[in-house]
Amino acid sequence: MDVHLAQSSIDVLETKLVGLLTPVAGSKSAAAAEARWMLEALLACSRAQLLMMPPAQRLSPRQAQVLTGWLAQRVLGRKPLQYILGEAPFLSSVLAVSPAVLIPRPETEGLAQLVINAFKNNSLQSCSQGLKAPSSRLCYTIADVCTGSGVLAIALKQSLGERAQVYATDLSAPALCIARQNSEKYKLDIQFRLGNMLWALPQDKKFDTIVCNPPYIGLDEALLPEVHWHEPAMALFSDDPLAYYRHLAYRATDFLLPGGQLWLELNAANAQAIKTLFVTQPGWHTSDVLPDMYAMPRYLRAVRATHS
Repeated sequence: MDVHLAQSSIDVLETKLVGLLTPVAGSKSAAAAEARWMLEALLACSRAQLLMMPPAQRLSPRQAQVLTGWLAQRVLGRKPLQYILGEAPFLSSVLAVSPAVLIPRPETEGLAQLVINAFKNNSLQSCSQGLKAPSSRLCYTIADVCTGSGVLAIALKQSLGERAQVYATDLSAPALCIARQNSEKYKLDIQFRLGNMLWALPQDKKFDTIVCNPPYIGLDEALLPEVHWHEPAMALFSDDPLAYYRHLAYRATDFLLPGGQLWLELNAANAQAIKTLFVTQPGWHTSDVLPDMYAMPRYLRAVRATHS
């Protein structure tokens, strides 16, 4: 950032930021959102406060130095702004992120909302026995497998509160540290467990619901530098794009109560193949592929059979 940018008033500075960020953000509207987010973080203010600042206000030398560093990382290093600022929004929360975890996507917000709505509509089994309990009583057992930063576990716990006992697992210890940090920020009681997929869950426990957003990008898929250079490969890629889904199709029924549900995020290109895994595997009553906000086949809901 040159001296003229540093000396610009806030309103002019935002316009200049949009121009610098547009080539890496992909569109002017995305760049405008990043510019506003940068300024809000830099000035420790809300969107409304930013809009109400005097037009002639300028950055302090220290603020200009920080912004210069952020721009270098974003424009030259193609580092995602979420990693630069150390946080990302997810539904109604703002959660900590680092290169140890994936940046939360709108598609995963969609998965969380589907599961929350299913609970609200009473289409998920209640109280482990198909009965509805008083709101003060523990009601649901939920597992989030491949939790990453904890977004799904946190969203479900926030929605259901004391009615839910939530477990979350991940193979990455650094990812679980971020997830615990996010849980503690919102004072949520979530049981985090280090380990591989379902095997990290208590082996003597059955769940009403299991959710999972596993690695599903093929090794040969083209990705933006922001993703390929900075996000954790172990959370993104799978040399066998069906491997995690095959594990869940074969083993998740051992961890679900009769009538319990498994909710998955998918690579749309593999949606039909993944559904076939569940349709052909004994132990599942139904399996449905559901669209995301872009009408792409993004989610799968599978229901464990109520009898063998």
